[in-house]
Amino acid sequence: MKKFFLYFFSFLTLIPFVAPIIFSFVAFFSVGHFLYDYLMPVELVIFTLIGGIGTMFFAFNHQRKMIIIFIGIELLTILFAQLYSKFTGLSQGSTSFTGVHVFVISICIVLWHIFSILVSIESFKVVMGGKKVDSVK
Repeated sequence: MKKFFLYFFSFLTLIPFVAPIIFSFVAFFSVGHFLYDYLMPVELVIFTLIGGIGTMFFAFNHQRKMIIIFIGIELLTILFAQLYSKFTGLSQGSTSFTGVHVFVISICIVLWHIFSILVSIESFKVVMGGKKVDSVK
């Protein structure tokens, strides 16, 4: 039963990355254009959070610490992007999405993707039983 939950929570962390790719291929075959929604993974953040928190219950102390750090940074980047857009007027539409605003929000999205991928990697390390994933020694 423990192995089932480990796999379940680990695969939950992958949903934000797999769903936009699947929908992109659906759009490609129906419309004829490959349309990738790079914001969809951020909208599906709840799956990464549930998967990461669920995996933490089965992780060793070091892995648990890394998952907590990655989820924390992930949440901070989303919170910062939301607060930034609120206080600059981007969320209300009173400020145009150009210049430094594009840079700041894009950096937040990229950082969220990086740390979400790291949560998924740590989750699968837990599934593998703490074995090293890399082949370089």
